[in-house]
Amino acid sequence: MRSTLPINAVTWLRSSPLPMAAPQNIVSAFSGGTIKKVVKFKGPHTFYRVAGWDETKSRMADPYGCWWIDEKALQTIYTKISRLDMFEGWMPPDLLKRVRSLPMHYRALTAVCTDWNDFREQVELRLPANEELTGLCGMVATQPVKSSMNAQSKRTPILPGGLEQVFFKRGNAKERNINPFWVRWIKLW
Repeated sequence: MRSTLPINAVTWLRSSPLPMAAPQNIVSAFSGGTIKKVVKFKGPHTFYRVAGWDETKSRMADPYGCWWIDEKALQTIYTKISRLDMFEGWMPPDLLKRVRSLPMHYRALTAVCTDWNDFREQVELRLPANEELTGLCGMVATQPVKSSMNAQSKRTPILPGGLEQVFFKRGNAKERNINPFWVRWIKLW
């Protein structure tokens, strides 16, 4: 279950517990023209994230990180892929198989640059019944395929984004938001 809270996104990001130091950096990861909502999720509820190699930081992405997609967003990706069945017989089978690729659609719709994450690991956060998490929801902003590319250039390939993403405040040693026992590794592809 999810319910929208009557609080401004930046106000929520700056508030305790876990105030964020640079809320504008977080807000800019959402599509500019869309409304960002502070949402309280009550379990049972499921979220997904990829936690592969981040070449910009020369380390693996944190499986307990801040950026997630809701179970309904993952279902949207599956629905888009299933609609490609209409091209059977029209496209060569090997091309159709590549076009139906879940990692390709996930990357495009979540706009995760190839150098931020190689998608080698996928994780699931299962919010247990009656537990709650509050997050900031909005549409994913477009990104260049590689973060070092000029997003303003007409020659730069762009990941369209457009899927809903959820930002959960990151916990520290004293204050936790995501319980590590709620997160597990899964295989989406």
